[in-house]
Amino acid sequence: MCGVYRELTVLSAPPPQSGMQIIQALNILNAHDLRSLGTPSRSTAALDVLAGALRVAAADRIRYIGDPDRVGVATVGITSPAYATQRIREVLSGDRAAERILSGNPTPFDVEAAGERCATHDPSSSSDSVSMVAGPSVAVAPDPLDAAQESDARAGETTHLSTVDEEGNAVSLTFTQGVYFGSGMYAAGTFLNSGMAIFSANPESPNFLRPGHAPGSTTTPTILLEDGRVRMVVGSPGGGRIPQTVVQAIMYSVDFGMSPLDALRMPRIFAHTTVPRIDFEQGIGGDVLEGLRSRGYELEVTPPASLYFGGAQMIERRDGRWVGAADPRRDGDARGQ
Repeated sequence: MCGVYRELTVLSAPPPQSGMQIIQALNILNAHDLRSLGTPSRSTAALDVLAGALRVAAADRIRYIGDPDRVGVATVGITSPAYATQRIREVLSGDRAAERILSGNPTPFDVEAAGERCATHDPSSSSDSVSMVAGPSVAVAPDPLDAAQESDARAGETTHLSTVDEEGNAVSLTFTQGVYFGSGMYAAGTFLNSGMAIFSANPESPNFLRPGHAPGSTTTPTILLEDGRVRMVVGSPGGGRIPQTVVQAIMYSVDFGMSPLDALRMPRIFAHTTVPRIDFEQGIGGDVLEGLRSRGYELEVTPPASLYFGGAQMIERRDGRWVGAADPRRDGDARGQ
């Protein structure tokens, strides 16, 4: 999938993975001058914008994610900047946080061209042989991907690799067992993952368990290009928190000019869709948190160095050289030759 953020081309994983959540959240952030607002850890306004973008993109992903070979997913509409503008008007224009984020209807925007920057990449589009998932705004249920991958978020059964060679060829790779030893079944010496557990139990969901369907996944390996050349390679483990972790890593690097390690060290949040709740790490200013409470948010602090917020791995081209960093929240390493 392809999008644009601050003049950078964003390439991320198509359905049934969740790159559309990355691009939609970045589209919403793109409508705001975050640098003038300040870093979210020190600015209530910036953190409010960030939380809103993360909540909206998560709600639409939960509603529409599915196997694109079996169920039409309006990926062009969901990743459309015009759709992001509509979602800002619908959900993020009030003085208080929405109690519950409703999904939107991206189908009218699904005819929008991908744009010149994405012309050389093959954007995901819906097949004529499958029916499109569409409809009015609805309240999304608690995310089945969150529940099924909760143990991954705390035990570390997903791994991400970011790599670039001397010629600028890049790979962003996220792979997972799901939970512990996956399904407990193995073939040819390899344990099979527990991905079947992340289907939805809701028959109305495009991610409902059906024969021959691939389950949705929150993995979002991502690459950013600048003038056609690789600028950044990033991804993370972390279950349902993966997309929000990747968005924040990109934001701190691109908007605030932080090095990969500094971007990964910044305190993170996880914004829920079904309740106005933000889970956050220590390091966010007390006045910022009070500002969020006044907006109607419930706040929950996580233990220091928690696996909950993933373990992003980032490489970025800075001043003509590659700079890599491993998230200090989990085991990892950055090496070069």
